[in-house]
Amino acid sequence: MNVKLRSSKSPSVAVAAEISRIVELWREGRERFGRDGDFLCGAFTAVDAFWCPVAFRFQSYGVALDGTAAAYGRALLELPAMRQWAVDAASETERIPGLEQGLQAQQQ
Repeated sequence: MNVKLRSSKSPSVAVAAEISRIVELWREGRERFGRDGDFLCGAFTAVDAFWCPVAFRFQSYGVALDGTAAAYGRALLELPAMRQWAVDAASETERIPGLEQGLQAQQQ
C-alpha cells in the first residue's frame, strides 16, 4: 500500500455512502464498547487491526472525519505499528502502473 499518496478527488455517490456507513460503524462501536480506551472495544483488538488499512485510505483520499470517527482514525494512525508500517511502505520503490493514476506521492 502506497501510504504517501494523496488525492483531492471527490468520492462517487456510492463511495460516499460506504464512507458514511464506515463512519457510523466507528461511532457506534466507540459509543457502545469503547468507553475505556481509544479503540472500538476500549483496548486495541483484532477489530481495530481490521480497520487500520481503512484509516490509511481515508488519510490518502482526504476523507474528512469529525468527532468520534476522527479521534478513532487518529488513534489508529498513531499506533507505533501503523507508524512503522508507514515508514516501511514509504521506502518501497516498486509501483504498479495504473493503480496510482491521478494521485500524488507526498513525503510524510
